[in-house]
Amino acid sequence: MASTRAGQDASANVEERMLLAPSPEEQRRLDENRKRRDVQSQKMSELLLKGWKMLGEHCPETGEVPLMQQPKSGRKFSVAIGKFIDELDRCEEQPAPAAPTAPSPTPDVPRVGVAAQPPSLPAPAPPPPPTVARVPAAAPGAPSSVASALDSAADEVTAKLQTYSAQLAGLGPLDAQLVLALIGECARALRDLNAARATAQ
Repeated sequence: MASTRAGQDASANVEERMLLAPSPEEQRRLDENRKRRDVQSQKMSELLLKGWKMLGEHCPETGEVPLMQQPKSGRKFSVAIGKFIDELDRCEEQPAPAAPTAPSPTPDVPRVGVAAQPPSLPAPAPPPPPTVARVPAAAPGAPSSVASALDSAADEVTAKLQTYSAQLAGLGPLDAQLVLALIGECARALRDLNAARATAQ
């Protein structure tokens, strides 16, 4: 009886794992989302090290990641779509192209005596202006995806901070000043990331 019960429990555990395991399609989507978040986090950490500022606003197109602000111009940039936000505003203000008018059919004119003059055709409509492709707006991402992106970016900056700190030993005065400046950039980036994570929670 004990062996039978143990076999039933093992079979139930196998069935439960099969039910909980994602399908190949779901696993593919999960892998793609994880890779996309890793790429976005790496871009955010690189911009933070260059002096960019992380804002409390999120990408209006995807809702996945916080916006980054360029230090000199103050323009807002989304790493999710690789565009400045004011570029999206200009795309929305562009008027829609006018639909071309269909030419009217040529009427049948009977030939009596002198050949009749052909009817004048309307001038062809000008070609419509080119349209600018828009990235389709996606539904806002879950708060967990934003927190995950911030955590990944913080890990990237922390790893670089540790690397720079390890390089300080044995450096000359000039090289040490450069590394210390990089460490300061990393510290400021981590401060902005921690503030953004607190806001996201």
